Amino acid sequence: MRPANAIRWIRAAALFLLCSASWLPAAGRESPEDFLFTPLDTIITASGMEQSIDRAPTAMTVITAREIHASGALSIPELLRFIPGMDVVTVSSSHAEVNVRGLSQVPADKLLVLVDGRSVYLDYYGGVIWESLPLALDQIERIEVVRSPASALYGANAFSGVINIITKTPARMGGPQFRLQAGERGTLYGQGLVGRVFGPTSLRLAVGGNRIDSFEDASEPAKRMFFSNFLLEHRLSPSRSLSLDVGGSQGHVRRVFIDDLTKSQISSSYVKFNCLLDALSIQAFWNRIDQEEKSVYLTSPDERINSNTVDLELQYKKNLKWNNSLVSGASIRHNSFSTDVTPADEEQDLYSFYLQDEYRPIPELSFLAGCRVDHHPLTKTNVSPRFSLICAPDRVNTLRISLARAYRNPSFQNSELDYKRSYRLHVLGNRELKAEKATSTEFGYTFFPGEMMKFKTDLFFLRFHDNIFLEKARQEGDFLVLTFNNRDKARIIWGFESSLDFIPVPCLKFNLNYSFQRVGNDYFVGAQQSPPRDKANCKVSLSPAAGVDLSLNAGYTSGSKWIVVDRDGEFGLYKVPAHSTVDTRLGYSAGDSGLELFVAGYNLFDNKVREYPVAERIRRRVTVGAYWTY
Repeated sequence: MRPANAIRWIRAAALFLLCSASWLPAAGRESPEDFLFTPLDTIITASGMEQSIDRAPTAMTVITAREIHASGALSIPELLRFIPGMDVVTVSSSHAEVNVRGLSQVPADKLLVLVDGRSVYLDYYGGVIWESLPLALDQIERIEVVRSPASALYGANAFSGVINIITKTPARMGGPQFRLQAGERGTLYGQGLVGRVFGPTSLRLAVGGNRIDSFEDASEPAKRMFFSNFLLEHRLSPSRSLSLDVGGSQGHVRRVFIDDLTKSQISSSYVKFNCLLDALSIQAFWNRIDQEEKSVYLTSPDERINSNTVDLELQYKKNLKWNNSLVSGASIRHNSFSTDVTPADEEQDLYSFYLQDEYRPIPELSFLAGCRVDHHPLTKTNVSPRFSLICAPDRVNTLRISLARAYRNPSFQNSELDYKRSYRLHVLGNRELKAEKATSTEFGYTFFPGEMMKFKTDLFFLRFHDNIFLEKARQEGDFLVLTFNNRDKARIIWGFESSLDFIPVPCLKFNLNYSFQRVGNDYFVGAQQSPPRDKANCKVSLSPAAGVDLSLNAGYTSGSKWIVVDRDGEFGLYKVPAHSTVDTRLGYSAGDSGLELFVAGYNLFDNKVREYPVAERIRRRVTVGAYWTY
């Protein structure tokens, strides 16, 4: 479907919902504040301290458990597609990359992802394999998305932002919960959850699995993944606790590397220990990834990867005198890699220390200043400061100015790769690479006149330099050699994001958002690549009667250009046309039985677009399912 036709459909659907709301029965309606704003009162990711989202020092969006449940989504990238400022590239039915504010790359390597504070960023790739996260969607309490550099608090990998996935506590889980969803493209998703509280001790268990076939070839299984996780927590007092969290996933996914489709066999696992002692918190975790990459079409040798990360973090948070809130911490991170495509096994030790203070001389005004120092064995010492001024002269208006510096260390592939492909392409790492750096300036404004409406806008300027890229190939013997290098030129990435939430009648919620981003062409190698300039989304939530819920998510993305390396080592320019997508879900809950039946549509109008030059064409996926809570 063409974008213009899709927009007409969106307008027609919105008009129908608005007109029909006048005769909808009142049963089962929630108050506007419960329906729209109450779940978003408190966030923690932006500053490390619990605070109102409107007083956050950076641009933020929160996806609540209710929104996750109502979406019908089967992966976290599907949830992120409709957030302003996010660039989600669907490469295949089992491979998506998530970027922020025009820093679009495949693979995406500039965004930090946390699960309950545990980094799932893979230092080997410099990114995240979303499909391997051992996590059930319905165990997520909320997803906090920071859309601006956050290295001052989180270090190197929070170059463009942070996604913090916060799961439900055992008390919030309650009794057993089951979900089964199946449909087109061989889709099957199942999960079982349970939470129990025994006095000061509580536990949570989640198990599940999902599968889907290729968008373009129904006979090819694109993803088969099974996962489980277990949490045991013991409360010593209201401000002291111990917890142990373990989990893992195993299966395979189809992914794209350079211009080649690969089948990746993945086994991931983690163990995390947390200790809270009043103002001091201690977190230690171990992440392990075992992966085997095999080309679907080529005779290249398999790439076997073993990655281990051991991380120890200490954090101290305290409300001091004179309206100061202090956050300080230190961490040590040890990475070890074993792979077939590097000369030898490698190890890295990374150290950091950070300090942040928020000062509120009067309730309407707050200053935040923080700085982090990180040490990397190749790029040595990097310093990341941040400053924010938040002014809320009344309960309706909030203004924010933020300045920050961020950086990204070269991934292990960037610095150490030595990979020869079967078609005589040789990709080499570079140990002399410098860290990528960015300086960010943001202006934010929030207008919140009451329960029925909320408006937010964020204007940003990002100066980005030392971008790591693959140089044009050079002939060496029988091979074309590609090497990573830093780009000397610095360019400004600028734009803005605006969103509007409003409730015209007590059972109908609209969220409209628009993003504009402009990137200097010579930021990219080839001086021609450019991300989508415009993105617009419309989300509609409707609860017309007791037990009935309807959600509609529609999005428009303008055209983009990509530079992709071909098998001759040349950089080719490919255009992706403007396109639109519509997702929807209709659910019905049968009284107090705890049973909900639903039907969900992804890419409902079956727009056969490639969001990346060597990607699959995205196809429609209609599923039906049942959700039962005991």
